[in-house]
Amino acid sequence: MIKSASIMLVVFLCHVAALSQTVEKVMTPDDSLNSVFNDFNITTTKLIRFEEISEGMILDFRLPSDWTFIAGKNLRTKSGRVDFAFYNGVLYSNSKDTKYVSFKSQVYPELFTDQIQSNVFAIGFKKADQAAIFVVAQETAQATIKVDRAVLGRQLCFDFPLAKNECKLIRIMKNYPPYLPR
Repeated sequence: MIKSASIMLVVFLCHVAALSQTVEKVMTPDDSLNSVFNDFNITTTKLIRFEEISEGMILDFRLPSDWTFIAGKNLRTKSGRVDFAFYNGVLYSNSKDTKYVSFKSQVYPELFTDQIQSNVFAIGFKKADQAAIFVVAQETAQATIKVDRAVLGRQLCFDFPLAKNECKLIRIMKNYPPYLPR
C-alpha cells in the first residue's frame, strides 16, 4: 500500500513539474516577433489583449491588417491550459470561457496538440466528430504531420510544403477524408 502511494505521489509530482515547465509560444507572420514570443508573458504584448475576468477570459487581437493569423499554445489560465489559433477572421480555441471576442469563434474543447508529431509548430483541437490542426513554419519547410490512431480513430499523416511564417489549417471530419491545405 505504501509503495503504491509513493509511486502515485512521484507520478503526480512529475505531472505537476511538467505542467509548470510548459512554455507559452506564439507564432505570427512576422519573423522578428516570433523569436520574442518564446516563453513570454502574453499580457505584455500589445498584439493580444488577454484578461481573466469573473465570467471567463477576454482574448482579443490587434493585428496588422495584412496578417491572416496568430497562433499560440500553453497559455496559462485559472481554468487550465488554452491553445488558440486566430485564422482568417475566426478564433479557434479549446476554451469555453472566452468572452467579449470581436470576431467569430469556434470552440473545440479537446486539445491533442501534445499528441501531434511534427517538424513545424502545430496545434490540434477536437470536438465530437471533427478536428482542426493548425501548422506554422518558421522557415520554408516540407511539413510532416503525424497523428496517432488513438487520437482521432485513424492514423493520419500529412506531408506538404510550407513557406516561411505561413499558416495552414487541416480540417478533419470523422467520416470523410481530411481537407488538406492548399
